[in-house]
Amino acid sequence: MVAIPTPADGHYTVDLVIDPRLGLGIAYINDFRALSFRYYDVRFADVSVYAKPTPLALSGTVRERRP
Repeated sequence: MVAIPTPADGHYTVDLVIDPRLGLGIAYINDFRALSFRYYDVRFADVSVYAKPTPLALSGTVRERRP
């Protein structure tokens, strides 16, 4: 479990960066915490985001960069 201060507006921002060649990912939460993780065989998978218990609104840009 990771402590993250609750924003005044109650909204969280998550920036997700995944490198499919290295199988590494980083989730930046509210520009406050960075959580890294391994993502095996990401080249062969779809990336999904889940939130609970409340609805999730997605906005922003999805960028794909290939070598």
